[in-house]
Amino acid sequence: SILPDEKGNLWISTADGINYFNTEKSSIRNVAIDLIFLDNDFAANGISGLDGKFYFFCNNEFIEVDPTAYHPDQKFPHLVLSRFKIFDH
Repeated sequence: SILPDEKGNLWISTADGINYFNTEKSSIRNVAIDLIFLDNDFAANGISGLDGKFYFFCNNEFIEVDPTAYHPDQKFPHLVLSRFKIFDH
C-alpha cells in the first residue's frame, strides 16, 4: 500500500516493512516497525483511518501508525573517537 499523510509524504509498505518517503527532500527511510512480509508479492495491506492514523496488517498482525508522531529528521549525537588502534598498536 502507498498512503499519503497530511504533509504529502508517502508511507509505503514493502516486503522489507514500512518505508517513509519524504516528498520534499526526495528521501526514503525504513521505519523501525516489525512488519515483514513472507514474500515479495504486493498486497494492499494498509488503510487510512478517519482519525488520520494508518493501519497496516500482515500475518495476523495489526499495527497502528500515527504519522504526526513520526519525526525522522531529529538530530542524533555526533560520534567522537577518543582512541583509534590498528592491530593493537
